[in-house]
Amino acid sequence: MKRHLLIIFCVLLAAASAPAQVPQVNSKLLKRTQERITALYRHHDKRPPAPGERGNPFRIGGDVVTPLPSDQPGDNSVNPAGNDIQLLRQAAATIKITGVVIIAKRMHIAVNQSTYREGGLIPVQLPGEMVFLRVVAITQKSVTLRLGEAEETLKF
Repeated sequence: MKRHLLIIFCVLLAAASAPAQVPQVNSKLLKRTQERITALYRHHDKRPPAPGERGNPFRIGGDVVTPLPSDQPGDNSVNPAGNDIQLLRQAAATIKITGVVIIAKRMHIAVNQSTYREGGLIPVQLPGEMVFLRVVAITQKSVTLRLGEAEETLKF
């Protein structure tokens, strides 16, 4: 039995150590194939230019970071005082108020599929800039918003 295993092992070892025969490739066929590949993919050799700021698919329009407005008087670094009321009205016109929700015995306002409580900031994207409206007061039928020194009460 051991002798048969030894013979089988030697035959397998001899077969494994023998050089494998590599098929010869016809040079004409290889040349025609290379020419065909070159003809088909010639225009793919040029890489497209790197995407710039405009061509970046992950860039959100108006993706500019602006500082949060402060409620301290005399700090008009974000907007001039006369411009606050116009920006507040423009921003208030773009938000979608869907109602009032009571969470943990506090009133929250549902705006653009998010909830905000008194003192919270609502981010609003306007053409060219992002503004943050502060929620001053919430009642069952209205909400008061502030931007800088300007305040506006919206009824729903």
